[in-house]
Amino acid sequence: MAMSSIFLDRRNIWMFSGYAKQGQWNVYEVSKPAGRLAELGYASLFFETGDADLASWLRLLRGAIPADVLFMNSHGSPRLFHVSGNQRAYPQDIPFSEKPLALQMVHSFSLKQPAAPDTVGGRFLDRGVYAYVGSVDEPYLAAFIPPALAVERLAAGVPFLLAGRYWPGGGNMNGVWKITAIGDPFMQAIPPRMRVVKPAVDAPAIEGGVDLLDLAKAAMGTVKTDPMAGAEAIRLLELLGRDELAVQIWKNIESSDDESAIAAAAPGALGPLFREKDWPEFLDAYRRLSRESRGRDARDMLWHLATPRLNGISDPDTIAFLSGQVRSPMPAVDLERLMPHLDRVLGGGAGRAAVQRYLEDEPNASARKALQALLVRR
Repeated sequence: MAMSSIFLDRRNIWMFSGYAKQGQWNVYEVSKPAGRLAELGYASLFFETGDADLASWLRLLRGAIPADVLFMNSHGSPRLFHVSGNQRAYPQDIPFSEKPLALQMVHSFSLKQPAAPDTVGGRFLDRGVYAYVGSVDEPYLAAFIPPALAVERLAAGVPFLLAGRYWPGGGNMNGVWKITAIGDPFMQAIPPRMRVVKPAVDAPAIEGGVDLLDLAKAAMGTVKTDPMAGAEAIRLLELLGRDELAVQIWKNIESSDDESAIAAAAPGALGPLFREKDWPEFLDAYRRLSRESRGRDARDMLWHLATPRLNGISDPDTIAFLSGQVRSPMPAVDLERLMPHLDRVLGGGAGRAAVQRYLEDEPNASARKALQALLVRR
């Protein structure tokens, strides 16, 4: 495949570091390389120290992150990553992305089990990461390329996956074999000012093909007289990247009082409502899902929107509902964050009671141990 044929728009680069800015960790700091990215014409954001703690990370999870490329520094294990202040985050705290994402993660073990979605690397891949530089074991910090060096390599046109690895003859090669790369080895993220964009040309007609926009317009026009067409309209609008219109269609259907149409549209409305960060409408759509439809992605969206706003939720029904939507295989994570709010809204002891209910039904020994620890701490 020719390199020019796989070039995508990768100009929005985020950098997130959970490391202290001192000692060996400071070699991996992100403020200076983020500034260099801005000089090169990228749209860059960086998060470090107080802006990279757990509360800040959880706020970033609301909706889908817009980055094309993410550099992330952490430490932990296959099922755990630390942010600033040595605070713990988990696979269920991996973000959704607005677009396919390229990732360099300085974190031991993140890709130890890449096919397992309940690991850090597995969840990132499940979320749409298509280019990933990470480690399969403990290579030690010096085996990872610092973000500053990776940025200079990208600026020189080095493909992303190669830019994230030491080359023979350079750096400490002990443990470098534990750094792996997943994705297209020719993919680049060159500076915007170096990009050569060919003029757009009309795509050739495909025999038997149909225009999604025409289909979406037709479905939207039918919704007023036939609310059941709303589910298809939302599906087509999401494919077109028109979340704001999909949300409007959902609201129109919801106001129709046609319960069959609302139930049919709710599953497809979750993604657009999540990306638009519309918490009240998302919660309403989620409540209308069948138990079987409340899968991993739906629950992650629910908690990504709910967790940062827990302090502001005072409705007993909402807090009680969230206590019934705790995610496995690590229920203690959600319950630990929810417990003080259960006590605040439902009364003292409500948090312990919720933990006890999950403990009674939890068959996994590791999950039971974590739940029991919550009861001891509180």
